[in-house]
Order: sequence, then structure tokens, then C-alpha cells
Amino acid sequence: MKQLLTLTLLLLAFTSFGQERELYNSSQQKRLQSLSSELSTVQENNYQKAVKIATEKKWQLSGNLKNNRFFKLYGIDETGHPLYLATESNAQAATTTRTDQLYSGGSLGLSLNGSSASVKNKLGIWDGGGVLSTHQELTSRVTQQDKTTGTNIHATHVAGTLIAQGVSPLARGMSFGASLKAWDFTSDNAEMTAAATGLLVSNHSYGFLAGWSYDDTRSRWSWYGNTSISQTEDYKFGFYDSNTQSWDKIANSAPYYLIVKSAGNNRNETGPSAGEYYYLGTSSDTSSVARSKNDGYDILATTSTAKNILTVGAVSGTNGKAPQQSSEIKISSFSSWGPTDDGRIKPDIVAVGVNLLSSSNASNSSYTILSGTSMSSPQAAGSILLLQELYAQKNDGLVMRSSTLKGLVLHTADDAGNAGPDYIYGWGLLNMEKAAKVILNTDKSYDISERTLANGATFTQKVTASGKGALTATICWTDPEGTITAASVANLNNRTPKLINDLDIRISDGTNTSLPFILNPDQPSAVATRGDNIRDNVEQILITNAIPGKSYTITVSHKSTLKNNTQDYALILSGIGGTEYCASTPTTIQNNIESVKLGDLTADYKIASSQSIPLEINLKGTSTKKVNVYVDWNANGTFEEATELATSSGQLVGVTTFKSTITAPSGLTVGNSTLVRVIVAENSGTTNISSCGTYSQGVTQDYKIEFIRPSIDIALVDLIKPETNTFCASSSGTVSVSLRNIGTTAQQNIPVTVNVLDGTSIVATLTGTYKNQLSTFSEGTLVLDGSFTAKVGASYTFEVKVNLSTDQDITNNSKSFVRQVTASTAPTTAQAIVCEGATALNVKGTETSTLLWYDAQTAGNLLFTGNTGTFNKPTTASKIYVGVNDISGSVGAKDKYVFGGGTYYETFGPEPIIVTQTPLVIESARVYIGTAGKITFTIYRQSDSSPISSVTLDVTPTRTTANSTRSNNQLIDDSTDQGVVLPLNLSIPAAGTYILSQECTDGASIYRTNLNANSTVSGADITGYPFTIPNVISITGAVFNGSTIKTGYYYLYDMKVKSYGCPSNRVEVPITTQAAPKVSITPSSSFSICQDDSKLLTASTGTNYTYQWLLNGQNITGATSTTYSVGKTGNYSVKVTENGFCSATSTAITGTVITPVIPAIKLDGTTLSLSSGSNPVWYLSGNIITDATTNTIVPLQTGVYMAKVTDVNGCSVFSEGYTFTVTATDEEINSVETARIYPNPAPESFKVEFSTPNNPKYVYAEMINIMGVTVSSKELVKNDGKYSAEFDVSKQNSGTYFLRIIAENAVKVVPVVINKN
Repeated sequence: MKQLLTLTLLLLAFTSFGQERELYNSSQQKRLQSLSSELSTVQENNYQKAVKIATEKKWQLSGNLKNNRFFKLYGIDETGHPLYLATESNAQAATTTRTDQLYSGGSLGLSLNGSSASVKNKLGIWDGGGVLSTHQELTSRVTQQDKTTGTNIHATHVAGTLIAQGVSPLARGMSFGASLKAWDFTSDNAEMTAAATGLLVSNHSYGFLAGWSYDDTRSRWSWYGNTSISQTEDYKFGFYDSNTQSWDKIANSAPYYLIVKSAGNNRNETGPSAGEYYYLGTSSDTSSVARSKNDGYDILATTSTAKNILTVGAVSGTNGKAPQQSSEIKISSFSSWGPTDDGRIKPDIVAVGVNLLSSSNASNSSYTILSGTSMSSPQAAGSILLLQELYAQKNDGLVMRSSTLKGLVLHTADDAGNAGPDYIYGWGLLNMEKAAKVILNTDKSYDISERTLANGATFTQKVTASGKGALTATICWTDPEGTITAASVANLNNRTPKLINDLDIRISDGTNTSLPFILNPDQPSAVATRGDNIRDNVEQILITNAIPGKSYTITVSHKSTLKNNTQDYALILSGIGGTEYCASTPTTIQNNIESVKLGDLTADYKIASSQSIPLEINLKGTSTKKVNVYVDWNANGTFEEATELATSSGQLVGVTTFKSTITAPSGLTVGNSTLVRVIVAENSGTTNISSCGTYSQGVTQDYKIEFIRPSIDIALVDLIKPETNTFCASSSGTVSVSLRNIGTTAQQNIPVTVNVLDGTSIVATLTGTYKNQLSTFSEGTLVLDGSFTAKVGASYTFEVKVNLSTDQDITNNSKSFVRQVTASTAPTTAQAIVCEGATALNVKGTETSTLLWYDAQTAGNLLFTGNTGTFNKPTTASKIYVGVNDISGSVGAKDKYVFGGGTYYETFGPEPIIVTQTPLVIESARVYIGTAGKITFTIYRQSDSSPISSVTLDVTPTRTTANSTRSNNQLIDDSTDQGVVLPLNLSIPAAGTYILSQECTDGASIYRTNLNANSTVSGADITGYPFTIPNVISITGAVFNGSTIKTGYYYLYDMKVKSYGCPSNRVEVPITTQAAPKVSITPSSSFSICQDDSKLLTASTGTNYTYQWLLNGQNITGATSTTYSVGKTGNYSVKVTENGFCSATSTAITGTVITPVIPAIKLDGTTLSLSSGSNPVWYLSGNIITDATTNTIVPLQTGVYMAKVTDVNGCSVFSEGYTFTVTATDEEINSVETARIYPNPAPESFKVEFSTPNNPKYVYAEMINIMGVTVSSKELVKNDGKYSAEFDVSKQNSGTYFLRIIAENAVKVVPVVINKN
């Protein structure tokens, strides 16, 4: 649908389709530049004042807080108190907010990732430090815009949530194809203003410290309130200060730029225990006075309260599944609540901020899990960039205003908490799928328009309700900045609105006028009501009982006079686009209907798919009557389909009750509604009464009926097995499927049938029954009974059907899936060699799959795993066998009864360590469940915490005892618990060391063993470690608090594993004998070399030889060529391997480095002479003295003299240095230049100052050691008539050096001593 655009938008310059549009004209750009300069000056001046006061009062400039957060001095408030800024699995978060539905493979048929030209370089981040831009998730897509020193874990994690490309699928960012511009937050206001024209969205996961915060640097709580304003609460909560105003001003000046900010984590920062001392801010002053605990409403600090930004709170994830009802959306323990002081609705929205896995700055492949609104904010910011991308694709490259984007996000949020907006969840949980549907407008029930309201004007629009959801209208505008609130006692929680241009929306049906939501800040927990909203620059009207086909009039107006004479705004509509129903009119109206009852309802009627509900129509009057009841099931605005005559009566006489049943069809959309038309015609005889038109006498009444969720509705979700990429040929192929209960009641004993087709022929029919209880909105996996034969190269169709006879919606019961059998190739390059005279067997193959070496063609023993290696040859064997991917078996304790006991708990910390020698899949395991809920199992690579695979399962208790006794908060053992085998299908696609984590949610608890058999004492290592399948997999213990422990056996019993990939046939590999290579070194005898000299050793050559040089029997790193240059004393040899198999090591030869004979220099009268050596070359202060080649020299200048000679061993060596000083040299007498070095001697650094009456074009200095080597050089910078520079000598050795200063035609040499003692 072509979007309606305002005149302002139409006047914007544009380019051809597919190119970026120019969003700001030159006037707007100049205004932003001017504002940036203004804010920069204000911010810098304020910061300098803060630093000065901090120095005087010994405030901290920065420090560390809990949970990888830190704080930094930002400025001072108007009362002179310091302002401190503090920093506040991605894939599952994307599912909770339905962001993944906009990706390739999502429900909407889109393929968005933030890489389109319209948005790719228009995402920004301000955070507390640098982003590790070389991280494998971020490579080449992060540009640090300012100078930062080092990187920061918080900034890197946030950046990953925004744009991580998905090297680890569990850590994939929301806009995983976008690029990111990054800034440190120190000068955010000015930088944001300057960058605004090039950004659409920026994330700000930081805020001003307010109330309580735990200072890790000083290991004590600090309170950041101002006692001159309030002794109990921090005035900054809910406050509108100059920084808040600046953000509103920036947003108002850049109408396409949406600032997204974390709400803050204040709610679990509740301060010390009663009577405990704490710091006042960052000062050294302490107090024990009781203060507000930050654990309720009104805990949003300063900039979080800005009108024109998107403030984001944090909720827990929903275990990798999109929530189906509001009760599944749960606020985190830390997320800050509103309201603002003037009562506005904040936070605006919530997103996932609990336990998000994202990139870490520990290394280029490291990941970490963090929680906070710092995580929910980028989860929202990265997601909503995709809405701009989608909008641009549908609107010729044009993007939405920020107010439109914000309004769309709030309009489509999933309601959470109280009905309507509230001060905890704001407008609810971000729902990207719903927002994208508004833009796509496939069913023509939505509208987005960007408009401008002129001073004194009113806008009206007539719409027709469609029944496709509630009739909802939202207006949102970027309001001019409000007036700063002065920090004072009188202004604490000042309710004066900060709204400048107060727009109003109303909807009328001709009789009644609907008003928008409002909240009462003086009763913050109260449910939203309807009224005149005088506070918010977002207003929404929700009409849940709008009648489909009925017309409504929307009006937008304003109060008072608009600042700047106009106000741009967005209008977002849902539930429109309906068709007015035809009229059904009697010539004479005779209201003969007393009441209509559908089921138990006499109003607000509801029905579910396939539901049959009794209908009772109580009739009055004495006449003969006939009843027709129509239902527009397909909601197309007519009753023309035959099935839409839901029921009818014969001739009814007098006062009576017409009883019938209405049966709904399958496939009704939950939440939609339609029209029911009841016609009672009098004295019609045999005349047919239609749904439209006129009839002689009677009455027609129309009612709305809402489609609700069926009580029994099982949906087929997916074909789990065979997998898409690893469907292997087999004579015993199995099938498993996943089911989801989307009805309102728990179900069990759910039958499923699968027909397996090869082309059009059914080759197998498999059946199975899901016997466990499947609770509402839960998923379960069913492995069907029986098997089928899957042939190499064949393609199969799997027709899956849920056969629950009572299922009310059969439209989601069946699906077809196509799977292609994966080809598997037997190894072709395998070799097996025994070296002559040895018993070890060497094997090698160049296949990409891991090779498995056996002693038999089938079954047998697995001798070795890997593509290259050595192991003991089976006795008398002349051949072995090799294949790929044919491992299957069990590992770990068979069940919990092989041990002595354990307990069930919700939050066990230890994580089992799993070491694999080959790619594997953990297919299933037996677990013991104490209480119902969900459990997520995740495999992480131990080296860098990179997530590999994960599964979340709904579980029901296997613990049978009713005894709920707990010991140390853990449920005691149940000796009759038989556990349950859970399908896991956790892939480990490479050999390595991994950890397996489990997370219990929604009340689930899991069992672990902590007692050995026949023992009642815990704490001892569990017998059996390592649990292993030799050459395949080992469970070696568990990680807990950074250490490996073996005092328990954890969670997964009788783990079934198989190879990752399809098995091949084993091929026979003959064992052959190979002679060892011949190896020698040239030279073959011992040798000597001078210090700082080298000797080249050469190994004998041969076909397919590889080399490894050894020093004193140890490998020399990197020495793998035919030659090696020796430079130190030791015994040298070379190991030669032929064709990767047999090796031989040469006889070692000794290389000796000769200790040099260093001559001394002595002064005899006016002559310096050498004590030894020949062929001397003399140096003065590192420079060769021309023609000074005898053993003596007469010194003429101050400096350090030395000589390079040949010693008695024929080695070149420098003499000791001799410092000679004259009272005045020619240089000092005649030179007008002066040089000063201080300190001298220098411990770590020194400064040089050089003065000259001339004005040279350049001056630089070289630092030279006594060997004449330049070790450092710098240009000297002129300042106040002097040239100066500072030299860092922290990495130089102690001793005498020379500083040569060169200034065009002048040269000056000055000695400097480094002394680190």
C-alpha cells in the first residue's frame, strides 16, 4: 500500500530507487552543527569544572561497579554535586521479540539483516570504552569514531548484540549484516549532534549514577543522592535536567534519528543492611542514615526520562520461543521502573536483557553472558533498525521519521503487566513480527502516515473496523525540548508536564468518543484508564469492542499554541480496512428479540476454531416468527458463503426460545472478530429471508463475536529427524517430530502418523503417541515407533499428521517435509605404515572428515581416532580398516543408582567437561526431574566460551514421592525415580574440549549425584572419572567457580552419542613396512662462532622429507626447513620424517659461542690506549672518528670514546667506553645553541630542551647507545621559543647513551645516563 506522506516529506530531495535519500536540508544540517558546537562547549566547560572540584574534594574520577560495569566523572549538576556516567543468548532473545521472523526463513518471507544501503552505516553506539573491532563476530564492521585507549567488555558485548554476524549462531546480533559507528560516551551530547544526520538509530547503554550503587573499587555501597534536596531519595530519579533537555533537543533537531537508551538497573541496587556504613558518592565521607531502597517505582535517572528517545527496560527471555500470552513476559529483578517526575510513561518498552550471550573483548573469539538493561537496549536498537530497512524497501528508499519508528514499536508491542501501558513494562514487549506486518500491510488492515498539524488545525480520517484485531490508533511526535527543572527541595517529584506541543487523538463512532490511555503518577501501580493525556508525546486509543464493518472517525487536534507553528507527527492504525456490511431492514420494525445467549455469554460473544456452542434466542411477541443466524466466518464483509448461514429455525409461535448450535470452522485467527447477524422475521410464511435487503416485519440485530484460542489445539511444529544436513542412508531410519500445544488446556496421549514417500509411493507408515502431558504453549518431541529404509541418493517426502480426534483446529495438524539422503564417501587416501625395526603403526589420510581406524571390517575395536597418528599395531595384523562417522554408543553413568544418592535443585552451578576426539552428536540422555518447568542445555567450547549448540525442553517431574523436604534448599532424593530419556540432539561438529551447561527456568529442578555407592558422606570425588568411550569421548569432571571438580556426577546419565555425519563403509588398508630415512648434518663436526655471529647448518635432503631442528633434544619453534642458522651454544640435531610416517634423527653436533675478549681503555696523560685487540676503529659518542685506526688516540672533545677491534679469537668486539671531559670544547665555546636534559640520570623517561637564536625548519634528536645504534628518535616541538620532546626509556637497559640533536646546520651531542636502580 502506498504510504500517505506529508508535504514536508514530499519536498525532500531524492535519488533514483535503490539509492539513499537525503534526509536533511542545508538549514537543518547547519542547525545541528551549531547545536553540536554549543553542546560541546557547555559539556567541556562543565567537565573541567567537575575535574577541578573533584581534585579539591578528592572525588573519584572513575571506578568499577558490579557485573562488569564501571563509572566515570561526567560533570557537575547545578548544585555542584558530581554527575557520574555508568555502563549499565542473542539468538533466543531474537526469538522472544520475534526479530528472527524478519530474517531469511522467518514467517514473513523476508530476508533482512541490516545490510541494505538505506541503513547499513546508520547504526551508532555510545558506550564506556572501545569495541574490540577485530572480534570474529565484528570484523571489518565497526568503526571507532573517536580516540579510545583499549577495549571494553561492556562495549564489545553491546556491539555484538547489535551486529554480531553469527559465527556462533547463538550469539548472532539483531542486525547481523549492519555496520556500526562507535564512540566513547565522554562527549556524547556534542558527538550525537554532529553525527545525527548520518544515523537512524543509536544505542546508549549507560546512565547517570543515582541512588545506590555498589563500588567494587572500594568494596562498599555508595549513595549518590543530594542531602540538601532530600535526605531519603535521590532527586535525579525521574528528573528532567539539562542533559535530558539536550537529548530532546538533539532528537527534535534530527527528526530521523532515534536515540535508544537503557532504562537502568537500579531496582536490585538496594543498598546496605540497616545500620551499615556506606560512602556518600565517591567522597570519603560515610553515613549509616537510612535511605530509599531503589526497589519500587520512580527509579529512572535523568536522560532515561527524555521525551523523544526510546527507553528500554529488561525482561527475561522466553526460552527460545515467542511468548503466546502476557503472563509469559516477566520483568527482570533489576530493570528500573517509572514514572518520570511529570508522570510520563517510561520505560517506553521492554526487550530481553537477562543472560544474553554475546561477544567479549577477552579475545577475538571469546563470548560472555551478561544481564542488564544494557543488554535489552541494544536488543531493541539492533532489531528496530530492520524496520527502517523494511520500510525503505517498500517506499522507494525513504525511511521513517524517528517518531514514526517509535510510534510503530509502541503500537505493536505485546502487552505485559497491567492491561495497557504501565510504569514497569511501558507499552510492553517489543514485537518485531507485528511491527513488520504493519509496514507490509498484506491484508490492508493497517496504515502508517506521517503528517504535519498546523497551528489551530484539526485532522480527521474515517475508517472502517475490519475485525482483524482491535481498532487501535497511535500518534507519536518529536516534541520540542522541555524546560529544565531546577534542582531544589520544592521541585522534588515536580508533576509539571514537560510536554510542549500537546496533541490529542479521539475516535468517535457517531455516538461515543473514545479517549487515549492515561496513567496516574501518584498511583503508579494502578491500571491505565482513559482520559485526556496532558503528559505524553505518545497517545494511543484501543477499542477492543469495535464492531467489524462499522465506521469510526479519528480526530487529531492540539491544545494551546504550537511552538514553531506546526508539529510533525505519525499516525499508526490497526484493525481498519473493513467493509461496511449490507443493510438488512424490515419495512416495519418489530423488536421481538428478548435476549441472545451463546454458550454462557449474553454479550461479548466468543468462539474458538471448530467449537460447537449452544445458541439460545429468547423471543417475545405473539406473532409467528422465523429466525436466520448468519456469521461472516471469513470476515470479508459479506454473508454470501453457504456455510455462513450458521443456523435457522422453522416457524415459531409466540413467546418462545429458539435453541440451536453454532459450529465454527477450523483455522480462525485468534484475536480477530467478525459479525453475527440475527434476523427474526414475522409472518414471513415460506418466504426466504436473505442476509441483506428488506423484508416486511421483524428485526435485524448485529453482534460482534471474537475468535478465541481453542481449548484443544495441538500444532505440528517441525520434522526433527531425519535432519536436513545429516539424513543418512540406513536400513533402520527413524523419525521424530516436535509438537506444540497452542490450546488452553494441557494434553497428553497425542497420536501422530508419518507416511514416508519415495516419490509418490509410500514406503513406510510410522505411528507414535506423545504420552507425556504437554502443557499450554509448551513443545515436546516425539520419536515415532518403527523405522524405514533410506537409500543412498534418494529423496523422501514425510507427510506428518497429528491425529488427536478432539483437536479443534485441524489446519495446523499436518505438514509435508522433503529430505535428501546425504551421500557418504569411504576414505580413499588412507595409509598404514610400520617403520623398519619398530612396532608402532603410523596412519594418515587427507580426508576432511575425521578418520576412524578399526581392527575389523565390521564391529571390532576402535584403535585410533584422527587423520594422522601413531598407535600400537595389533599383533600379527597385516591390515586395518578405516571409515568415517560410524560411531554410536553410550557414555557416562548408566543411571543414578550406580551411586549412593543426590538431590534435585533449580540452580546447580557445576558444568560437566566433555572431551571429544571426533565430531559427535549427543542424541539423548536420562535425566531425573524434581519439578516441572523448562531446562536449557547448551554446549560451549571451553577455550573461549563460544556456544556450539543448545536445546530447550519442557519437562515434567519424574520424582514420584510427595515428600517435598529440602536440605540446603535442595529437594531430597527419591529412591523410586526412574527418570526420563530426553531427546537432546546437541551437535559437537569438531573435536575438542567443551562444557555442558544447564539452566532450569519456570520452576524446573534437575538431579545430580554427590554420593558414591554405599556412602553417606558427600565431598569425596565420585568414582568412575573419567567416564569414557576410548578414542571417542570422555567426561572428565565439571567446572565450578573456575576450578575442575569431581565431587559430583552431573545431570546426564547414559548419554547416547553418535558420529556427526553419515557413516561410510570401512575400507581395508594394508600395513606396509618403510625404511627410516637417512639423515646427516653439514658441517658434521663441532664448531665455534663469534658472539653476534651465526653458523648455517644444512640437513640431507630426500623425497617427501619434512624437518624439525632440535636444540639439546628439544624442538626449536619454527625451525622446519632444510637449513638452520645457529647463534647460541648447544647441541644441534635434526629430525627428518619421510612422507609423514617414518623418522630418523641425526647425530648431534656441538656449537659453541666464543666469549669475546673486551679490551679496556686507559688514559695515559693526554692519550687513550687499548689494552688488546687489532685493527681498531675509534668512535666518539657513537660516531666514527675519521682515520683513527691505531691502538692510541689523543681525545680533543668531551664525549665517550670506544673502539671496535678484532680480538685474539678473530671476533669483532667493542671496547669499554671511556668518558672524557674537557673544560671547554670548541663546540661549547663557539656554539650559541644550548641543550638541557632532565632528569639525568633518568630512571624511566627524560625531557630534552633545546634553545637556539636561529629559527630552524626542523629540530630532531636521536638517542644512540654505546654501540653506535640509534634506539629512538623524535621531532622536537617548539613552544615558548624552546624545542622540546620527552623520551620514554622504560624499555632501555641501564647505561650511558648519547643524544644527538640536529637543527638544520647545527648538531649538538649530549650524554645521558639511564639508571634504573
